[in-house]
Amino acid sequence: SPVDNIPQNVCVGQTESKLGNNYYYTTIVPDKGALEKIVNSKDIVYDENGVVQVSDKLSAQYVVFDKVRNPETGKIESIKPIHNEHVLKSIVHDFVVIDDLCEGGGTFMGIAESARSVMAEGSTLSLYVTHGIFAEGAITKLLSVYDKLFVYQMNYYHYFMGTTKEQKERMTVKHLYKY
Repeated sequence: SPVDNIPQNVCVGQTESKLGNNYYYTTIVPDKGALEKIVNSKDIVYDENGVVQVSDKLSAQYVVFDKVRNPETGKIESIKPIHNEHVLKSIVHDFVVIDDLCEGGGTFMGIAESARSVMAEGSTLSLYVTHGIFAEGAITKLLSVYDKLFVYQMNYYHYFMGTTKEQKERMTVKHLYKY
C-alpha cells in the first residue's frame, strides 16, 4: 500500500493542541540537522566556525543546541546551546524540544541537563518526537528530566506494556501502531 510522507511540521501541528492548551512553547532545536528541517536552510547563517548566527529569519522563538560526538565511539561528548541561550535564562518559559526520532534518548537527556542547569525557576521542559522507538528504558529516563512527553507515533505494545500508569499520565501519543 502507498505510504504518505507527512512533514514534521504537520505532525507537530496535529499534536500541538495537546502541547498544553493555553501555553505558548518556546522551541528548543536539538542540533543543526533538526534546525535545517524546521527553518528553511537558506535562512540560516553560519560563521566560519559553523556557529549559527542571529538573523531576521532565526528569531527568539528558537533556542538551538548542538552536540559533539566522538568520531571513534559515536558517543556524545558535549551538548550545548549555540543560539539564544539567554532565552533559557531570562524569564519563565515553557520549552519544548522538537525532533523527528527518539531511540535511546541520549541527545535529549544531554539537552535536558544543559537546559535545566540555566533555565529560570518555574520554567517547564517537554519533549516532542515524531517517531518514538524508546529503546533501553528511554521513557523512564526521559520522564525523569522532562515534564511531559509528546509523541506523534509509537508502537502500541511498547506503550501499553512498557509504560506505567504514571508515565502515561505525562505522555500524549497521537498514533499507536502495531507490527
